Amino acid sequence: TLMNLGMGAEALPHLEFAAKALPDRPDILFNLAVILNSLGHLDEAEGVLEKLIKGAPGYLPAYEFLGELRTARPDANQVDRLRAVRARVVGPDAAYIDYALFKQLDDLDRRDEAWRALTRASEAKLGQQRWTAAADEDLAAAFRGVAATLPARAAPTGGSPRSIFIVSLPRTGSTLTERIFSAHPKVRALGELEAFGRLAKQAAGLGLLPYVDRRLGDAGALDWAAVGAAYRAEVGGLAPGAEVVTDKMPLNWWYAPFIAAALPDASIVHIRRQPMDALFGAYKMSFTNAFGWSYRFEDMAAHYGVYRRLTEHWSRLMGDRLIQLDYEALVTDPEPVTRRLLDACGLEFDPACLKPHLSKGSVSTPSAAQVREPVTSAKIGSWRRYAEQLEPLRALLQRDGWVDANGDGVAA
Repeated sequence: TLMNLGMGAEALPHLEFAAKALPDRPDILFNLAVILNSLGHLDEAEGVLEKLIKGAPGYLPAYEFLGELRTARPDANQVDRLRAVRARVVGPDAAYIDYALFKQLDDLDRRDEAWRALTRASEAKLGQQRWTAAADEDLAAAFRGVAATLPARAAPTGGSPRSIFIVSLPRTGSTLTERIFSAHPKVRALGELEAFGRLAKQAAGLGLLPYVDRRLGDAGALDWAAVGAAYRAEVGGLAPGAEVVTDKMPLNWWYAPFIAAALPDASIVHIRRQPMDALFGAYKMSFTNAFGWSYRFEDMAAHYGVYRRLTEHWSRLMGDRLIQLDYEALVTDPEPVTRRLLDACGLEFDPACLKPHLSKGSVSTPSAAQVREPVTSAKIGSWRRYAEQLEPLRALLQRDGWVDANGDGVAA
């Protein structure tokens, strides 16, 4: 729980105690490595993972984590070790090893080998998913219907804490944006909370799963003010005394107008990234039980279309309540973009926000190492390293009007 709230330093002694008390539990050692990595303690995390593998050589997530922990070099990499493990693993769990192999081989610029590993990993994950384009379209239609019944824009109510929601597709800069906010003296980052979706569904009499629930479309009018009050009480308990908090649950882009109705004081920041970079970023990641659209080009293109059409509808519906933040602009020219972002969210400028890599607190996402480096535009256009392999995806997005012949995004 502490880890999910970005409180890695507070979580660490609990996991250290558990690891000593239950030394034969590989899952506890794995979580200890996650916390150490989130705090920037890479050497310690690596040591824990090596200890885990020595005691439980069949615990495959540890190999994936170890393979992604550091940048591979010709004189220091995990390729041979991972291939030896991969040779004895059958079934969908081999994806753990293939994702790690992709990362290592990509670091070494062995692109053909890297792509073969990534393709194997994606195919293995695809067989475990239940996502369909039809269900996505139906969900979007249901949420449009709910949004059409929302009350008129309410006046801000005041009180603390005030929330800043950071919403986006995965792998589009949400962690960087959270770190920019958390560097501000008035802001406390709370990580990826599942509170809003859960409270909305509770108000509708629905169960906890899935987080974004199509059945909200059939639930009738909800008391969004009550949902907002419950949300504020919950985050206030998580961050007592905080003036402003952030919630960077990516899936909340589905809920944007409902958040605005429930919390009139909240700021909702929607991060946009060039489609090819955003989708490639998702494609090369292993997600646990989310983003089932991210393992096949046809599914990625279909989901991206739903996302673009719905967020553009939200933008027309919500006006300046939905704050648009372009990732490329942020990393290319950080100061003016950061100043505008803070101003739009009702915060005065603070120079610390220009150095988010120095911000305290843990980072419990795959971006843990990246966001501890100064802001850089080096990741723009990273998909072009695999332009030939990604051409089918680019063609699908061009067909649907989201990119041009060069793979550059087309504005709304």
